[in-house]
Amino acid sequence: MRGAQQNALIFNAAAEIATGFQVILRIFSSSSRSLMLVLVYWNFLRMRYMSPDSRAYHTQVWSRIGQAAQPIVARFPVLDKPIQI
Repeated sequence: MRGAQQNALIFNAAAEIATGFQVILRIFSSSSRSLMLVLVYWNFLRMRYMSPDSRAYHTQVWSRIGQAAQPIVARFPVLDKPIQI
């Protein structure tokens, strides 16, 4: 039971982060272009990352994203600085 709960919480963190990327893409594809929505949602993600209850799960998901993005960043070093911010 405990392992299934851990997997569910990791999946939840991944879904929250994926929604954040979707909100960013929505700016470019939508006519509403709600920049405020992006700022509010990414602030929510930042708070979830800093929360002691969900920090471990968000850290794990962000590290997986970092590993997946590493070949792209290695190929285009100009992307390294915005990622570090």
